[in-house]
Order: sequence, then structure tokens, then C-alpha cells
Amino acid sequence: MNLENKNILITRSKEQAQEFAQLIKKYGANPVFFPTIEIKEPESWNELDNLLNSLNNFDGVIFTSQNAIKYFFIRLNYQQISNSVLENKLTFVIGEKSKIEIEKHNLKCTAIPESYTAEELAHLIKKYNIKGKNFLFPRGNLSREIIIDNLRTFGAEVTPVVVYQTICPEPQNIDDVKQKLLRRTIDVVTFTSPSTANNFFKIISDQNIKASIKELTKIAVIGVTTAKALEKNGITPHIIAEPSTLEGLLESIKKYFEVN
Repeated sequence: MNLENKNILITRSKEQAQEFAQLIKKYGANPVFFPTIEIKEPESWNELDNLLNSLNNFDGVIFTSQNAIKYFFIRLNYQQISNSVLENKLTFVIGEKSKIEIEKHNLKCTAIPESYTAEELAHLIKKYNIKGKNFLFPRGNLSREIIIDNLRTFGAEVTPVVVYQTICPEPQNIDDVKQKLLRRTIDVVTFTSPSTANNFFKIISDQNIKASIKELTKIAVIGVTTAKALEKNGITPHIIAEPSTLEGLLESIKKYFEVN
């Protein structure tokens, strides 16, 4: 499918890389695994546990990632609290896949934004007469404050709680990947979040490699927020996914190589 034998670097976590790798293979390309993030439980569940016991005090819940959904419901189930406590609450997520994850728990999403960004989600939630309403916001330790700041400006109360951590691992194949980047045998490096990009440049600190990437390796990102993280590292991506999904990312890579 026009990506025949291209070598595409995946920087997602080990747990999430397989789905992307299977898609890459469908396009005839070769996935190269190089996880620059690792997803873990929070250091303590105490804050979330306290909030789970007072879910009736909230009018809605907001999820901006599949990881937030995963770890929130792991803990909800561990505490033997029924999902039905959320049935009549406003529930907002980013992305179709997050919507599917919510539905797996026999719950319905109130709405999802057309553009998969926190900014768009905040403006969507604003339409639901949220002044005076109280929202629970399960999130990662590196989440931005966009949702909180915007909803508070609109008159809502937002209670953030960390349900997972994103940390920087040390990939076992670091020397191999460095050599491939220097030899220019990686055709595309993909980034699916700001943390995958930021950690990549922490791990690959060699300036010669960075220069090689800047000149010859194609960089593909899943959205505008990730593109901004790259630009802070001095690199402008060649490809921004449209739409902001894994499928959209690969389609955008394919279209890029069709005309370049």
C-alpha cells in the first residue's frame, strides 16, 4: 500500500505499540520498536480512592486518553464500585477509540469533539450549561492544564486526579536504533504524544543523530500538540495526521510518500 519496505519507528509504550505495528504491517512497512514512554500506576491510589467514594458529588467525568479510562476503571472495579454510579453523569472523551472504551463499560459518552484536542473538548463541554457543575478529571501526571483552566473560566468546578504515570524508560535496543538513524535506514520516526517526542530526544541526545534526523529522516506526528513539542526540540514534522488517529497517521504518511 505504497509503504512497501519502509522502516517506521514506533515510540509508543510497549503495551500500546502492538496495535500500531499491526497497522504498519498492513501497509507493507516494517515496524521498529523503540518505546520512549512507559505507563505505570500512580505512586499512590489514595487520592483517587477518596474521590471514588464520593462520585455522587460529581455531575460529570472527563477523560482525555485511553490510559486514563483504563486505570480509572481498574481502580473502580478493584474498589467493587459499580459502573452504574456513572450512568447519569455527563461523560466526555477525546477520540472514537476512547468512546469505544467507555462503551465497553456499558456507559455512554455525552459527546466527543470533532478535533481530538483538549482545547476543542473544553469548548464542546462549555455548550452543556456547565456553570456550577462539578467534574472529575482522571488524568496522567504529565497532562496539560487546558481542560481545568478553560472549564473553570466557564464557571465549572474541576477536580483533577492522577490515575497513571508516564515515565521515561531506557530502551534495550538504544544502540541499535542509534546506528540505524545514523545509517539512515529508518525512513519515518513517529510520535503519538508530546511525551514520546520529548523523551526521544532525552534518550537520543547525540547531536549527530539529531542532525541526521533533521536532514533526512521523515518525522510524522499524530496531532498539533505533538508537533509543538517537536518544534520545541528544534524539529518541524513533515507529516501531521489527519485525522488524529493511528489510521490517520499512516494514511498521511502514505500520502506524503506518494507525492515526495
